[in-house]
Amino acid sequence: MQCSVGGNTPATRIFARVGEQSAWREYPTQRSVPMLQNDGGESALLWKPGDRKTLVKIEEPGEDFNSYSTYCFSKNGVLIAIDFELRTAWGWGYRMAGPIVAGALVSKVSEFFDTRTGQVVPRPQEADAIAEALKPRLYLNRSKLPFLQPPRP
Repeated sequence: MQCSVGGNTPATRIFARVGEQSAWREYPTQRSVPMLQNDGGESALLWKPGDRKTLVKIEEPGEDFNSYSTYCFSKNGVLIAIDFELRTAWGWGYRMAGPIVAGALVSKVSEFFDTRTGQVVPRPQEADAIAEALKPRLYLNRSKLPFLQPPRP
């Protein structure tokens, strides 16, 4: 990805919402983030690497699947690229990655895989039942990230 950070580099900011009805909150450390509810809780890590781009990782745990999205924003806050991965309880996952061109993801990687081996597999039958979950959420500008929005009164 175009704005990666070192493996041990701590996030600059940490956010979470415990459940679907909860508001996003900022936390001082990852350890201080409470347990997230499946199918509604989310956590987000934000880094500002030295080149002033912004890297954001969002994790959404679920009962049947977990999704992981990594966003790369330019120094002007425009989405440059995304890596997306969905891991299911059924032993398969889906990954998609690529740059953003004219407001759309141009997929360089789009494949199903075995979650135990990482090997590419044919499209599983269950994929049709969760078609919406296989689509990453695009935040075309850093300012659109939900945890950076001012709280609603």
